[in-house]
Amino acid sequence: MMVAQWAFLGIWSFVGHTFLANSVASSIGWATGSPFQIELAFYHPGVALATFSSLWNRNKHAIGAIVTAKTTILFGAMGVHLYHLVTYQNLDATSNIGFGIIIADFILPVILILQFLQLRKK
Repeated sequence: MMVAQWAFLGIWSFVGHTFLANSVASSIGWATGSPFQIELAFYHPGVALATFSSLWNRNKHAIGAIVTAKTTILFGAMGVHLYHLVTYQNLDATSNIGFGIIIADFILPVILILQFLQLRKK
């Protein structure tokens, strides 16, 4: 389940932050034209590839490290979205806060942690 989630979200995030960077930036309330988005874009397929590799080798320690990295960036992103909501009252940017962001940046990491804890029991 984790692999499918990361593969889909990794591709989605890579495409968004690379090919639709200005649209994504505007939808979050960020300035357009930042090359940082392309750097962020390459994080996602990197984690997906590392996940595939660790699962192929059935390495629970590597999977744990990947879960740690993935949940850290997602919880961090949630914190940034909340900061912009509170500090700048960023309610107009459709991708800054809302149901999709809460799922992607808060609920999904919790699910990933729970899935990993289940995997460790096996």
